[in-house]
Amino acid sequence: LFIFAAYEKLEGANTFDRGALGTGAINEVSITQEQLAQIQSVSQSLYNFDAGTTPLSMPNEDEKLLVKLDWNINDSHRFAFTYNYNDGNNFTESDGDSNEFELSSHLYERGAELESFVGVLYSDWTDKFSTEIRISRTELDNLQRSMYGNGSPGDNDFGEIKILFDMETEDEADDLTVYLGSDDSRQSNQLDWEALSLMFRGNYYFDNGHTLTFGYESDKLDIYNLFVQHSETSIEFESLEDFVNGTNAEIEYGYAYSGNLADCAAEWGYTAHSTYAQDEFYLTDDLKVVAGLRYDWITTSDKPVENAEFLAENNYSNTANLDGISLLQPRIGLNYTLSDDTELRGGIGLFSGGNPNVWMTNNYQNTNVTGGEVDNTYADLFDGSITWVNTEDGVTAGPGYSVPSDLDEAMSSGAGSNYESNNLDPDFEMPSEWKISAGMTHINEEDYVFNLDLLVSVTQDQAMIKYLGIEEVGISDEGYVQYERNGYGSLELTNSDEKSVSYSLTATMNKSWDNGISVVTGYNYSHAEDVQPMTSSVAFSNYNYRAFTNPNEDVSSLSDWNIEHRFTLDLRYTTSFFDGLDTTFSAFAVAQSGRPYSLVYGQGTGNSKFGYTPYLGSENGSVLPIGTERNDESSPWWTKVDIAVRQDIPAFHADHTAQVSFVIDNFTNMLNDDWGILEEASYNTVIVGSTNGTPRQGDASLWEMRVGVNYRF
Repeated sequence: LFIFAAYEKLEGANTFDRGALGTGAINEVSITQEQLAQIQSVSQSLYNFDAGTTPLSMPNEDEKLLVKLDWNINDSHRFAFTYNYNDGNNFTESDGDSNEFELSSHLYERGAELESFVGVLYSDWTDKFSTEIRISRTELDNLQRSMYGNGSPGDNDFGEIKILFDMETEDEADDLTVYLGSDDSRQSNQLDWEALSLMFRGNYYFDNGHTLTFGYESDKLDIYNLFVQHSETSIEFESLEDFVNGTNAEIEYGYAYSGNLADCAAEWGYTAHSTYAQDEFYLTDDLKVVAGLRYDWITTSDKPVENAEFLAENNYSNTANLDGISLLQPRIGLNYTLSDDTELRGGIGLFSGGNPNVWMTNNYQNTNVTGGEVDNTYADLFDGSITWVNTEDGVTAGPGYSVPSDLDEAMSSGAGSNYESNNLDPDFEMPSEWKISAGMTHINEEDYVFNLDLLVSVTQDQAMIKYLGIEEVGISDEGYVQYERNGYGSLELTNSDEKSVSYSLTATMNKSWDNGISVVTGYNYSHAEDVQPMTSSVAFSNYNYRAFTNPNEDVSSLSDWNIEHRFTLDLRYTTSFFDGLDTTFSAFAVAQSGRPYSLVYGQGTGNSKFGYTPYLGSENGSVLPIGTERNDESSPWWTKVDIAVRQDIPAFHADHTAQVSFVIDNFTNMLNDDWGILEEASYNTVIVGSTNGTPRQGDASLWEMRVGVNYRF
């Protein structure tokens, strides 16, 4: 019986790089220190709310516990048990674009508490047949909590305030939005899930050299997700003067029609099944073949609540689910020993997986049946014309802490609507990707190891979001598609008809010498494409935060995450200044081309291009000029070097190890403030005419020094 335990706790800080003009912040925004002080003062005196300060740093914490037990039952059977616990959190920005500024009250706490139990039984039944049976259970409680509210049902803490600054220039990118209060997406945001996984795998070794591997897996997932924007209201002022006077305010309010916010939660589940078989054998003495088939399918009985209006206008129901979708995935891999010092490899196969469950959860939650959103504009928030309701006990009724009675009554009558109605395409197929690989490893006479690998990927049925309820009716003189509304508006999770092709070529060399020096160097060329980045958990954000010439287009373009060129160098030297205790000096250098971005029109200009506009609400803009493609611009190159020294030290027991370390991350920036700077565009878009389209990214552009102690026993 063997027992292993490990505990780790990290206490650190998240830093923030924005500030008012003249503060010396890494990224200064277009607001004076006097204007910022006025916002803070008025927020306290008029709205009875502490808006906070310019955030500089906030604490973060991460705690991990791992316990493993191995029991050799007898010569033929072994049982392993693993317990894993992780609880961590940090504070982050929600609206951190170059034309946005958040006071500390608008930050939110993000984290998760995870607990898992895994039991595995390994059995050798004969010298030819063995099995593995695995059972695991995992629970996760996700944390997304605003600074002034805990995000659980029924809270009525201070809502969000947005103050718009029109800089009166031709460049819309110069305009600024200042945020304070609870971020609108964290006012009611709760996610919990529980997973139960079962796995059986068998291996049979035939006398003719074939090894057959076969098995079955099931993953049962139960999800609870509550996400309601503006449940504590969001108030928008068109100017600082309006905020100071409490005038011309637009208030958005989202809630459950029943008055019970929990009724808006999505509570559903599904089971993913897989069965597979694989044969591994040598076709010749030098050629190994691994070939197999995998079949995946999904079962679920849970359906979204039916929206009768959706059914009537679109002629099909919004209640489609994942039940019955399946995919057969053939795969084959080859390894060929060309000589004693050269090996060739290659393969082709179809793969699936990795699509976030929250995309499906949106379809259960955002049906427009259980809840919605209402809004209204008010000439004066403090002249007594508004009756404020739903005020938390002990707090003065008023904007931010309460809801205007007319909005509450409209919500209670079911008059709300929600642009973010979501549904699943009834013909949705499981997204997948064909992968083709080829590679070579060569070791020369001096023991230099060279690797060359090519990977080509071709998407099949990749997931994307389309907006329903509009039809193309023509083309404008500029060349943009013109729309008219013809049905019930909804954001539909569907499949692309495009096959995006991506390829990556990687070359590496590594060598170790007897004198303690070792080196690994490499180069990667990448060209990755997709139809939509699909980086958000929210369907509206996936639809909106991208660049396009047609909002419903199905066009493959360069991926937001593509790094075309990347060079790396890892250099190490290990010696012993003290008998039996190693000292290692290391340096890691990277030089890479910048991430791509698109030049787009600002919000006002872009939203006028399509006739009827299906709410293109990105402040950054999304619309490409005709004749341009998504991500055809590039951010600057980024180069940095990290250095470290690690020294082994005596431990308290012969079986224990101990080490102290000294690390400088981004040593290049420590040497010179202008070196090691990462500059990237927010959401991979830059408004045409912007003067600072690729602002400096704070954390990655700063040097950091760490001293640590590692003790293993």
